[in-house]
Amino acid sequence: MGRPPTDEAITRAAVLGHGKILFGARESKERKRDIAKRVISQTKAKIEKFKDPRSGDYEDPLECLVTISLDTVTQARLYAELELMVTTTINAYLIIESKECRVYEKSVAKILERWTKSGRSKPIEFMFDLETQLAVVKANLSELRFYGPAQGNYLRIDAMLTGWMALAVKFSHRTLCNPDTEVREYFNEILNILELLGAPEHTFVKLQDLQAAAEDEMTE
Repeated sequence: MGRPPTDEAITRAAVLGHGKILFGARESKERKRDIAKRVISQTKAKIEKFKDPRSGDYEDPLECLVTISLDTVTQARLYAELELMVTTTINAYLIIESKECRVYEKSVAKILERWTKSGRSKPIEFMFDLETQLAVVKANLSELRFYGPAQGNYLRIDAMLTGWMALAVKFSHRTLCNPDTEVREYFNEILNILELLGAPEHTFVKLQDLQAAAEDEMTE
């Protein structure tokens, strides 16, 4: 915890924050002093709540800023289901694109070589992690067929691929105590990927069901 503010700093903050409103041109000096003392006293009282955790009125500044409605077990299960959904959807998409000769075998071979050299076993089909699946997509970007609102718009496609990368990082550095706002970001990013890849309707229904269940527990 950082050094508590001095009385001088509190006074300066109080005057800067309230002086223009409370101090009218016709106020007497005594009146100004009384107002200043009251403002300083109120400011000190608010700061003291953050200074001493032993105080009964102590408030954690972080808890005042975010709401975490889903416990660690719920978040662990949710992220596992979401990652499985996205990974299998991408795998199915790349299989179709490969059968349509829109995925270069050499590009996959290079990615697979790097994969196995790192000591990992050869995956079935395109069941890599999200980041490696993205590498396959980028290596064949000019040939692949995309769907949804971004179809034919490579600026939007590039933005969605950036979101894809951000999602891959989140899954690889998983935190099981995310605030509600970040949990909702998972759903938004995954929805973009599903639309981009033309996922089947039942996948969207599953995503909606997971989101509805999460929303029921989130209070923010």
